[in-house]
Amino acid sequence: MRWRVLFHTEKSLKFLTFIKEEKTPGSYESLLYTSTTNTVMKIMEHYEWDMDYAIDKFVSSKLYTYLEDEKTKIWRCSTTRLCDLFIDEMEGCLIVPVQ
Repeated sequence: MRWRVLFHTEKSLKFLTFIKEEKTPGSYESLLYTSTTNTVMKIMEHYEWDMDYAIDKFVSSKLYTYLEDEKTKIWRCSTTRLCDLFIDEMEGCLIVPVQ
């Protein structure tokens, strides 16, 4: 299944455009963009949040900090796993897998 992302607000578009501006095909930034977009979509589905709120919560999470750091290798996790880790963090029990 492919996700189709629609940007309803300027804030959402600015966030994803910022990532997109720095990405080149095959780069880490490209992978981060895709992982972030798909994870946010799953978070929206799970919590029934709107896009702005889901983006704000995800990018301000500890998990996202780890995801931004290529050395942590969290990017190897599937979108489903990233969503599960985010849920764990929201419940106060984030345990980051060692890669």
